[in-house]
Amino acid sequence: MKPQNAATQKHMRDLESDIAIKEQTKQDTFNTLIASGSNPEVRKMCEERISALTSEIAHLKSQIQEDKQEQMPLDFALGVVREFVERPLQIWRVGGYKQQQGVLNLCFDEPVYYERGKKFRTPKSSPIFAVFNKNLGDSLSWRTQKDSNPQSSDP
Repeated sequence: MKPQNAATQKHMRDLESDIAIKEQTKQDTFNTLIASGSNPEVRKMCEERISALTSEIAHLKSQIQEDKQEQMPLDFALGVVREFVERPLQIWRVGGYKQQQGVLNLCFDEPVYYERGKKFRTPKSSPIFAVFNKNLGDSLSWRTQKDSNPQSSDP
């Protein structure tokens, strides 16, 4: 994905510039190594410098890859959050273990407890719901959805 803001774009350009400078320095060091002939001291220094530059270049390239992977347009991210807040029960039903854990973690500030012979104890809901309630009103569909709970003693 493309970087989304000027600061991120500048950071990416700076990393690419650093890589180009280090690549040129590595090439210059290699040329010095070739020109040195059989001088063992110069050879050792050049080999160490080339090794260090190679490591630095690899690190910078991995930073660029990480930055590219972390980019997500804000409107897309907010859309995902809104979709989640509007339909956590559907995500719970169709999702696997990790998605269900994500639903619990995003819905509640504290763990959900179950007392044997009683119902689940509902903890305090996440602040994200308060934000959406304020902006969207209290008529969110997730608040009125019912789920069949086989552990419940309700008829």
